[in-house]
Amino acid sequence: MDLESFSINQQIKVKGKSIKGINRIMEHGDTWRIKNKFKKGYFPWIETDSLLLESLKDRVTSNWLCLSEDKHFKLI
Repeated sequence: MDLESFSINQQIKVKGKSIKGINRIMEHGDTWRIKNKFKKGYFPWIETDSLLLESLKDRVTSNWLCLSEDKHFKLI
């Protein structure tokens, strides 16, 4: 998937891959809103195309999702 196939405010479902990801899903749910999207290099710490997600459960918690290969989450 590429960055252009996603839009701001789109809702997506994610699944945990690591213990951290699984715990995050248990705590904040599996449906998140795309808050922003960033191309590689937009900020120095963004090494691949990434999405900034916001929890729909509390509307406060945010999380990064790396599109190429995220360690903690995968899109479902």
